[in-house]
Amino acid sequence: MQNVLLIAEILIALLIAYKGIFRWIVAIIYDLVISIQITSLLTIKQFLPAIAIANINYVQKVSANHKPLFIFLAIFILLVILQIFTIKFKSKMISNLAIFLLFVLCVLQVGTFGSLIKQLKIIYDNNFVYLNKDTQEKIIKSLKKDKIVYDSDITNYIEPKKYNVILFFIEGFSKFVISKELTPNLYEIEQKSIDVINYYNHTATTYRGMRGQLTSSYQASSGLTFKYKNQADKILTSLPRILNSFGYDSAHQSCENNYTKMSKSFYALGFKQIIGYNYLYPKDADKTYPAQLNDTESYNLAFKEIHRLKQPFFYSLYSVGTHYGYEPKPKESGYKFSENIMISAYKNLDEQIGKFFKKFNNDPLSNNTILIITADHAAVSGGENFLKAFPKNHANYSMVDQIPLIIYKKGVKPAIVDAKNLNSLSLAPTICDLLGIRKYPNMFLGLSIFDKKPHRIENYISALDDDMYVIDKNYTKRLIKDQNNSKIIDKIRLYQKFGG
Repeated sequence: MQNVLLIAEILIALLIAYKGIFRWIVAIIYDLVISIQITSLLTIKQFLPAIAIANINYVQKVSANHKPLFIFLAIFILLVILQIFTIKFKSKMISNLAIFLLFVLCVLQVGTFGSLIKQLKIIYDNNFVYLNKDTQEKIIKSLKKDKIVYDSDITNYIEPKKYNVILFFIEGFSKFVISKELTPNLYEIEQKSIDVINYYNHTATTYRGMRGQLTSSYQASSGLTFKYKNQADKILTSLPRILNSFGYDSAHQSCENNYTKMSKSFYALGFKQIIGYNYLYPKDADKTYPAQLNDTESYNLAFKEIHRLKQPFFYSLYSVGTHYGYEPKPKESGYKFSENIMISAYKNLDEQIGKFFKKFNNDPLSNNTILIITADHAAVSGGENFLKAFPKNHANYSMVDQIPLIIYKKGVKPAIVDAKNLNSLSLAPTICDLLGIRKYPNMFLGLSIFDKKPHRIENYISALDDDMYVIDKNYTKRLIKDQNNSKIIDKIRLYQKFGG
């Protein structure tokens, strides 16, 4: 059906172009939209979603892949040429009829233009439509509680105590990527750790993924909420603030400079320090992009900085090297790079984490420190390079999948824990459980993966704007909006706006 409609739209675009500036302006705009959407179909197998539009600037920062741009230009130029050469076969009446049909598609929010309008509306709602005070207070009242941990069996695996915590957020990383052949270091760490299986990301992309995990909440916008009327950063319960209140030093390591939106959005969560690009390159502190730490620099810097913190400490790190479209440079690693950039990125990540782990395990600091490895969200399991690297995997452009949750503590017996399809809303309460923090006023949506108390339905739903997936028996299933589940979808949309 989508292909038939797309062909019809191309025909409409050809018919719109006729004599007169207005018609040509409409035709060119329509050409641009059709070209963008066809490029999106060829690249990620769907019309451009809100999540991609909202993060287009970040993709440009990390990606050196110009193939989508060439596709877009080729389609756009071809459409314009066809319009010019077919002008003598058209009339004013035909052009007007085509413009009317375009208007109908926009009103119905179908087709290339209608889809774009729908996605732009989602972005607008996420960033500029706020909850009223009464709704905020109702949500706060419904979520506020004093306990974080209720009925945990964590002592079957590890003794909870006031450990230091090092938390690695790997960019766009699914659990199936870890293997003895491709990522031998991560595989080895996994075998030595408490390895959590059947554990999914609760949202995407990067900002919402990490901030949502650190606050056990859904998020609507992609980051900083200083201008939000509901002042979400001050209302939400954040893991850094909890740990600060228990005497922890805290720091977050960004791949960017300290003044960027990403860095500021984590400072707003209560981290005492933000460490970034300018720590390695102080002369470039005023640079914008591509001023980013690669994975080699990130993990080397992390090992250095953890020794500067007062114990106990909480240190989280975000590494960008496995971002969709990112191309690691040969100087980042000593091995011979594969022609497939996805394999190169994963191998380089594995090598840098392996080096960090070796140094960490030989350091006295490891005696009282938990190392946790997870991801901001699942991999964008699609695109030419990804499918070549993992031919047995079906394309999964939803960014909802199993992600790693590897909990390493020297001397603790390795174990496999089945999260039974819980999502990453569980991260913050799980870390509190590991540290023996059972009580603290909070509004967490999730519970610890070790908690035997029944989990909320939200702990099994991954929400990406209006696209929501319920996790069921190891696969993701789109949650269709109908009378049976519209209430929970509307509720999660409120939680997204409440979360900032």
